[in-house]
Amino acid sequence: KLPSVAGTWPAIWLLGKNITESGAYWETQGYGTTGWPWCGEIDIMEPNIDKTLILGTWHWDNGSGYQYNSASVPLSNSEASQNWHVYALEWNEDDMKVYIDDILVNQMPTIDPFNEEFYILLNVAMGGGLGGPIDPSFTSDQMEIDYVRIYQRSALSVDEVEQVDAIKVSPNPVRDQLNIELKNNLSENVDIKLIDINGRVVGNDSFKTSASINYNTSHLQSGFYFAHLTFSDGTNNVLKFLKQ
Repeated sequence: KLPSVAGTWPAIWLLGKNITESGAYWETQGYGTTGWPWCGEIDIMEPNIDKTLILGTWHWDNGSGYQYNSASVPLSNSEASQNWHVYALEWNEDDMKVYIDDILVNQMPTIDPFNEEFYILLNVAMGGGLGGPIDPSFTSDQMEIDYVRIYQRSALSVDEVEQVDAIKVSPNPVRDQLNIELKNNLSENVDIKLIDINGRVVGNDSFKTSASINYNTSHLQSGFYFAHLTFSDGTNNVLKFLKQ
């Protein structure tokens, strides 16, 4: 849960382990050989100055001058500060992807220097470029963190791959029409219960199952939603999507 007061600048981010920082831990271990932005920086989560967006950003210089790649998804200040969200980075030898609650925020290829070792930081700064002016009445605020987890990808069995890919939604975020793609499903019918981020049921629909279902989202307000799918064979799935 993020701080909500003007002037706070929460972030979940990574820096190249080889950054030159006088007195910092990795510097004392002999890794401080490169300045910023040549070391690289990955910002998994930063709100914008108005606290209406969540940004995913890369900063680097691999010999062609300073560059950055930034994108965002909408998230209100109250939603970000009052409810839990999962901010994630998927990083492999080919590409890097930043997510919030399984919603893709931004992505880019794994170019130099992002093929080196990095370390993670979780902090709240005050003021600055994304904090903005500090509220004169500011006394305190906080960023609450439930967990930090790091996983290493391993090979999946054929059955596991098929299960992961069985249902997909696109586009996500969505505006007017959500496509729910069903693979290897033998059920005749599926019931879809739609629940908003506050737990309210905002839709109940039934469909004859086919290769895909087109679900109308034009009437929904902006925000996160859960689609609970119940198939006639008794299986269930829950999908999460962001309505813009």
